[in-house]
Amino acid sequence: NGYLIAVDSKTGLDLWTKQTEDLVSGAVTVGFKKIFYGTLDGDLVSLDSKDGTEIWRSQVSSEILSPPVTNGSIVAAQTSDGKISGFNIKNGEQEWVHQNTIPRLTLRGTATPILAKGFIFTGFSNGKVSMIYPDSGAIRLEIPVTVNEGKSELERVVDVDGKSVVSNDILVSASYQGNITAIDLKKGQIAWQEKIS
Repeated sequence: NGYLIAVDSKTGLDLWTKQTEDLVSGAVTVGFKKIFYGTLDGDLVSLDSKDGTEIWRSQVSSEILSPPVTNGSIVAAQTSDGKISGFNIKNGEQEWVHQNTIPRLTLRGTATPILAKGFIFTGFSNGKVSMIYPDSGAIRLEIPVTVNEGKSELERVVDVDGKSVVSNDILVSASYQGNITAIDLKKGQIAWQEKIS
């Protein structure tokens, strides 16, 4: 219901509260003295973490179902229509958009983008994961976690809707009714795959 509370982690007391009137649809992200969240109406919102004052609000192309990520200069938000967009952290101006083609039938949800090794990593409804330069939105690497081989549209649903993990130059990601895949980021190729329907 858009009711936001900042709580002192040592005492458990409320520092401030704010009724935003937003239908907040993804988790809250906090960083660089700011709070970021997305809404069902397709708004990406930035607040001052000190008192909850709204700094800026930008419109995206669809609902935001996962928390935004930021590196201190760009805030990136993924939307349910197969796009991830980068916004200037200071004024909310859109800097770039990366769009993936999504199948006709998908799960309702999106992957949770992560920042690691200086890149944004995220998955899409077409079963691919992308490694994106945060400042330009350019793709460094895009690899399918699985291939949709089913006979019906329902069997071909292969959404990457979870949160990928990066460790020791290996990206691990999983897809719905597909594989768990480890990708070697230095070589830009799959290290191993296992079925994980």
